[in-house]
Amino acid sequence: MKPQAILPEAKDSDVMGRDYATGQWGGLRRDLYKKGIDIYGCFGFDHLNVVRSNVSSDPNVKTRDPNRNDQQNYVQLYGLDFYSRLIDENWEGAQLHFSFAWPESTPIWLYGNALSPIATQSVHGNFYYDTGSAREPEKYQGFRVFEIWFQQRYGKDMQNFVRVGNIYPWILFNRSILAGMFNFWTFDEPGSLGTNPDTGRGPIYPTAPLGIQWYHILNEDVDIRVQFGAGYYDPTSGIDNRRGLTWFLADDHGTETFAEVTYKGGTYNGRAADFGLPWFIRVGGHYHSGYLYSNYKDINGDPYQETGLSRKKYHSNGGVYATAEAMLFREQGSYNQGLTGFVKTSQYFLEYANLLKNTYVFGLGYEGIFPGRDQDVAFVGYGIKNMTDGARLWHKNSASCALKKAGNCDSSGKQEVLELGYSAKITPWWFIQPGLQVVIDPYGRTDLGDIMTFTLSTGVAF
Repeated sequence: MKPQAILPEAKDSDVMGRDYATGQWGGLRRDLYKKGIDIYGCFGFDHLNVVRSNVSSDPNVKTRDPNRNDQQNYVQLYGLDFYSRLIDENWEGAQLHFSFAWPESTPIWLYGNALSPIATQSVHGNFYYDTGSAREPEKYQGFRVFEIWFQQRYGKDMQNFVRVGNIYPWILFNRSILAGMFNFWTFDEPGSLGTNPDTGRGPIYPTAPLGIQWYHILNEDVDIRVQFGAGYYDPTSGIDNRRGLTWFLADDHGTETFAEVTYKGGTYNGRAADFGLPWFIRVGGHYHSGYLYSNYKDINGDPYQETGLSRKKYHSNGGVYATAEAMLFREQGSYNQGLTGFVKTSQYFLEYANLLKNTYVFGLGYEGIFPGRDQDVAFVGYGIKNMTDGARLWHKNSASCALKKAGNCDSSGKQEVLELGYSAKITPWWFIQPGLQVVIDPYGRTDLGDIMTFTLSTGVAF
């Protein structure tokens, strides 16, 4: 947004119109900020209910009970920032940031079918902040450090910066506000190599790696983003790093590097007089130098479970991604109301290491679709994840396929999802968002049927 388009702050006495549910604390919060101290927080809740399940009655396919038809996530996030003006009014652009998360979840065990030798049940699809082991997540949740970093801004209007510390990469990289509104992981999951060596490019957990991050605006149209840091910052899927304080700096864990270039136009560029339809294109990639294991088929194409040998160990992994988003139509006389669309893709190249080969995602969102609801967003999207040949072979050789009683056990090699949602902005500090997701060929399994889920999310900013 342009500074000229930012709305003025509401009066603290306007409970429904102010920015935070807790207000300015009688002016104390505003006074602290002027001195260089900022305190804030938010609470989010997600509920998922399986409307149509595909849980098999075959004990060779179904995971052991309990198999849940619902899931809840609760997450609290608190932030505390100190600015350099607190020390010296002449010291501009420095910031010390602390943020802390408290995620709690009741997983549905990824829909209840054990579709691989280690009971993997779907190719992504439950909520973000499930942490811990498959059956006892509550042991590994609770209060944790999210980010701790020091930042120094520089350059024209102090828009560029360098950060050092525990930095969560996907806050800055591959961002799309519209794609981030979807509940199903496919739409906003950018892909991470530094999570787990067992799955290659896999799920993301609420842990930030130690590293250094650089953001620089080259000109009015182009900016670049680079991050270099620790490789496996949560190789145990949240078990050994459940408080977010372990760095895993052993040589074998390697390093991970992210790089991205963004080209932007309309109200997203740096030209003050340009109020055209906003759009951007982001192209990036990331490389991991640490170890990883073969994904059930080694580099020569030999499936390890047929040879009886252990999974082979390799080093280095990488991938590229691209995102384009554009406002396609703006209502006359409005800044924000109209239709926006996005497309995303990620490509990963190691058939013998990763679970997923690539993803393709498309989505549309209309802000202000109903009269009098100018900030509500209705959205719809479609996404597809294609599995590697190694993952498909591993899947087809699993016990759930080999012992299945009812004939064919086929793998399409892809999982698709269709999602519809509506995000209602009740106040500037509170939203409610219902949604519906249809999962087609979960984990690429064509013989068990599709899944339909209903989600309800809400969030409050403190």
